[in-house]
Amino acid sequence: MRGMSWWWLMGVLVCSGAQASWWPWSSSQPTVHETPLDRQEQARLRIEVGWLPEAPEILLIDVGNRLPGPLVCRGVSVQRKDNSVASVPLQPPLYIPLDASRRVSVPGVNKAQLKQWSLSCSCFKREGGKVCESAPS
Repeated sequence: MRGMSWWWLMGVLVCSGAQASWWPWSSSQPTVHETPLDRQEQARLRIEVGWLPEAPEILLIDVGNRLPGPLVCRGVSVQRKDNSVASVPLQPPLYIPLDASRRVSVPGVNKAQLKQWSLSCSCFKREGGKVCESAPS
């Protein structure tokens, strides 16, 4: 009987603790999701692109973050003059803190063959939110 009361007491504590805000497995923080940038957010980035004279097959992209939260850029899409398209994942993804810039090199993009390119970046937004913000720690 003594063992039974111990299990009953533990069950009561766990059930009551599950509803307490201090319970380590519950979170009162709003959920923040990685969300692709819209056109207006993309336009606020400072992006410079070019090639080194000695490496015309490596595209260099410098991205400056002017948004109110950090960015994550995960890939580059390249369209060549023959209309072939290549998607190049960035490994590791490019993380750009607030008010900072980072440079990434994309090999296999020949300057003479490039028609257009695009960079796929995301920021962190609350569910239903419209503003980029810092990711939860």
